Amino acid sequence: DTATKILQSLKSSSNLDEDFLKAANAQKQNGYMGWFGRESMPANLFDKAYKYKVKRLLNAPVKTKHGYNVVYLLNKKSAGKLSYTEAQPKIEQMLKQQKVMQKLKSKMEKLYGSAQIVY
Repeated sequence: DTATKILQSLKSSSNLDEDFLKAANAQKQNGYMGWFGRESMPANLFDKAYKYKVKRLLNAPVKTKHGYNVVYLLNKKSAGKLSYTEAQPKIEQMLKQQKVMQKLKSKMEKLYGSAQIVY
């Protein structure tokens, strides 16, 4: 499968940082994940990645509901609080999503109220 082929090619890489980013960006999901925390990814993927040392390629692809993942741990940092500047884009995105969901719910309720449902 694709993940296994990518993993094998990366194992023989002389510049793993660069080659991993190229391989990740070549995938349709644009695979580079950046920084993430436990709550933002499948538990089995986080648990396996977190056990490894920095600059290590996991021995095998990790299966999640989204498919297989080749994991290269670039860095780790302790959980902490975000500064306002770091948090602002995430907060704005959450607020936009909430607003869209409220509008969608309102529209659905309006349509449901005016619908003629026949059983």
